[in-house]
Amino acid sequence: MKKSLFLTIVVVVMLLATAVPALADDPGTGNSDFVIQNIDAATATVTVEYYDQIGSADVLGGTPFTINGHGSMVFQASTLPVGDGWIGSVVVSADKQVAAATNLTWQSALGSGDDQITGGAYSGTYNPGTDLYFPYATIKPVGSVPGKLSRFSTITVQNAGTGDGHIHMYFYTQTTGAMTGPIDDIIGMGKAKTYNLSIAGPKIPALGGNWQGSVFVHSDDQPIAGVVTNHWAQLVFQQWGSAYEGVAQGAETLYGPSISRVDRTGQPPVNSWVRFSNLVVMNTEDTAANVTIQFFATGSTTAAMTINDTIPAKQMGEYNTRFGSATNPTYNAAAFQAALGTAFNGSVVIQSTNAKKLAAVVHSFWSQNTENAASTYTCVPAGATDVYIPFLPRIMLGSAWVSWGKVAVKNLSGSAANLTLNFYNTDGSAALAPVNATIAANSGDAYNTRFGSDSGAVPASTFTGLGGSYVGNLHIHSSQPIIAVVNLNVRPLESNTYNAYIPTP
Repeated sequence: MKKSLFLTIVVVVMLLATAVPALADDPGTGNSDFVIQNIDAATATVTVEYYDQIGSADVLGGTPFTINGHGSMVFQASTLPVGDGWIGSVVVSADKQVAAATNLTWQSALGSGDDQITGGAYSGTYNPGTDLYFPYATIKPVGSVPGKLSRFSTITVQNAGTGDGHIHMYFYTQTTGAMTGPIDDIIGMGKAKTYNLSIAGPKIPALGGNWQGSVFVHSDDQPIAGVVTNHWAQLVFQQWGSAYEGVAQGAETLYGPSISRVDRTGQPPVNSWVRFSNLVVMNTEDTAANVTIQFFATGSTTAAMTINDTIPAKQMGEYNTRFGSATNPTYNAAAFQAALGTAFNGSVVIQSTNAKKLAAVVHSFWSQNTENAASTYTCVPAGATDVYIPFLPRIMLGSAWVSWGKVAVKNLSGSAANLTLNFYNTDGSAALAPVNATIAANSGDAYNTRFGSDSGAVPASTFTGLGGSYVGNLHIHSSQPIIAVVNLNVRPLESNTYNAYIPTP
């Protein structure tokens, strides 16, 4: 059976200074690397087609190739058959079930607080539908500098069908639910279109200069996939970047396996915030949603903090573990400090108690002195006993660390989950003896190829067998349903996050 997977690969070209009124809203030159993982034990025959977003070529590629059972293949931007300046989308077809993830990088000529590089990551879409939810998008100014943006989003929508797709985009303000739109557009088969909220145009809504909210996209006739990229800046510096895939439908219960609040201010040599998270929950429905949000520390079966809130129709609830909720003053910074402390790593469960459909994303921020990074992932409604990680590195240059990965896993059941972690090289051969681990009921743990597990049950030495030049993939088998996200340190100053692949029944 031929299966298709859709990747909205966005290669961002350098914007001319004259095209942008404020230099801080230019993310720079971007590239996309993507990885395809064969989750089957047998060899997969795969085809990759590249659809140009703005050029004349309808499709490139299309020559079949093979990926060994349990193997993976990395497609670097420099080797793609598309040339410089290309912006487009990718359709992956295979005769076995495959998973995929994309890593994005932007290099700013304007500089930044660290190495001028920001990045993001997201997963491919396996079962696109005719509805698409983006819980978070924004365009906000730098308060003290008129005309400059502190953050903005771009929204890319891909037609995953067999004919022209007619879409309608609706933009909802976070705190009022006020709707702007619809913005109507037509997208050709396999193609994608990108809507940069920082650049005025005929298909960009007039949201004003200070907007944050959610986006809903409906297609009349073709299934669609999509991704949001977010860019944060400080004055003329491009500080952070992130990406996440859109949600095909809302759910009454959502899970986020990675959330944190780690403050080492006054603790040399770090002496600063290290990690914190911002959870954004979108009410997709036309009436208010009553929600309960529970934060669980790693290894704990009891919630460390419970939030009870009401999110009005089409609005968003925002819950920041460092700064407190921007939408409910009851849960301020002090409330998070009291409940979670200064060394919290764990997971979150979001539930609607009155049967309303929700969508949610988690932003994570890493900040260590002048080194900053951000990432975003979508919360998911269900898990499986097998999950797949298409890309996982462990790379050193001499004694210096270059790249590593942390896989955060949440057990969704009321019984302990026994895990087997199977690491594979790109050729499908085993890279390490299977690693066994246990996660308590309704709890979580995270497995870091550099530091070992958050709980300490799996020491760092367990992963030394991967060596210092490992790039491969991971299959996790569990006795109970689980979900996972991958936090990547692609380089010491750049962190990306993407959702693990959960096979559909």
